[in-house]
Amino acid sequence: MHSHAFYQDENAAPTMNSKALPSRNLNGGVVKQTQATFSSIRAPLSNISNVQYTLHAHQAVAKQVQTQQRSLPAPVCTNLTTEQKPTFFQTPNAPTFDLDWSQMEQKNSSMLKSPGIDRLYEDDPQHVSSYCEDIMDHFKQIESRYLPDANYMERQQDISPFMRAILIDWLVDVHLKLRFQPETLYLAVNIVDRFLDVKQVSRDKLQLCGVTAMLIAAKYEEVFAHEINEYVRLSADSCSKDQIIRMERVMLSHLNFNVTVATVFPFLRRYLKCGQCNTRTQFMANYLCELVQQEIEMLQFQPSVLACAAIYIGNKIESALNNTPSIGWTYDLEYYSGYVVEDIQECVNFMVKVAKETSERVKNIAVRQKYCSETRKQVAKYVARAVASMNF
Repeated sequence: MHSHAFYQDENAAPTMNSKALPSRNLNGGVVKQTQATFSSIRAPLSNISNVQYTLHAHQAVAKQVQTQQRSLPAPVCTNLTTEQKPTFFQTPNAPTFDLDWSQMEQKNSSMLKSPGIDRLYEDDPQHVSSYCEDIMDHFKQIESRYLPDANYMERQQDISPFMRAILIDWLVDVHLKLRFQPETLYLAVNIVDRFLDVKQVSRDKLQLCGVTAMLIAAKYEEVFAHEINEYVRLSADSCSKDQIIRMERVMLSHLNFNVTVATVFPFLRRYLKCGQCNTRTQFMANYLCELVQQEIEMLQFQPSVLACAAIYIGNKIESALNNTPSIGWTYDLEYYSGYVVEDIQECVNFMVKVAKETSERVKNIAVRQKYCSETRKQVAKYVARAVASMNF
């Protein structure tokens, strides 16, 4: 007969209905017809025995446990004096401090309180609001890892900072004509600087270096990077297709193929959204960031600091244009960026200085023309007038 460990009656073979089931011997022959039904309640899997699991048995066990708990003696310290009673979390002769806990709690609560900007974009899957803060924390950790040496131009023997500025201004024009995304320009500038930091380049190869950096950045950032012949045409045939291909191999090998870097743009886009800046302020911040890209001195600042300084200046100018109280830095920007005004003030002064001298410089023609257009609200004109009359 069949044996079932989970049932009380070992001789009863369980069935799913009341029909008779044939009982077979080892040789396969039918011995007899038996009527089988469930004769007991199935025990839980933890009770691997043939004892029937009933409600009365469960209540009896629970009552026994409660009785044992009541019989345990309670700990008492009635025989101890005050000096002998145990004290916890106290150190003998520990120094005492007069702390204003109310101020500390208020400060901690303000530091930990999130403005909740990302909750406004929970329905936008491209915003990835659940991961925004983690992504930006990662960018801040790696932003200085792939920055070139701010003094690398001193090691170059045939080119100067002015030549670099002319090259980047030309790249701004190329970037605009090819209708690339903003991040492509910042990545191209980063590739140029990192390559010049580790490789000597002659002045007749500088434009080839710039156009190749734009090609590499476009391959990384763009959906359609254009054919190489288009870059040859934009360079006025100063370099050939074969030269660009060879230079691409040289540049990537010297950079160890590291093109995933944190440039100014991701910080700028994130903080503009966190500050809830309007369109004109966004254009002013982008204009200032592209403007200082041509200055070799900007390499002394981290990309996140450059983005914050540009937003600070844009907010101040926007407040002046609207005749509202001057608010350059808000709590939301301080929370999400991790910077206070004192942290970015040096970079703000540097940007204001560059913006004041822009009208006198030939090397900023493409950037000024780009942001003097109607599509970008002519913010270059607003910035030029504001930096000449305002204090930042």
